[in-house]
Amino acid sequence: HDKGAAFVAVSGLPEEIFAPINPQQFADVTTKALKTFVFNHVIFVESLLKWNGADYHWEGNDILARFEDLIRISFEDFADGKRIKRIKSEVLGKNNR
Repeated sequence: HDKGAAFVAVSGLPEEIFAPINPQQFADVTTKALKTFVFNHVIFVESLLKWNGADYHWEGNDILARFEDLIRISFEDFADGKRIKRIKSEVLGKNNR
């Protein structure tokens, strides 16, 4: 990263701090982070999904992530990379869960 990076370690926190999050929490955390910090949107989303243990894959400019339902994170291209355009939940049928 050409502007530097910060690494932070934490310890002694309750286990629920690191518990997996649900789709609504994913959208809330991502939205709050976007409003507060400047960062690479793709790296943030992929890191949060990996940390959460969610399976995901790319379809064009979208990441589809499997929680209880499917989350579609749509990106748009900008000069400095991709930015999140929309986060949408898509209900999975019983056979697709």
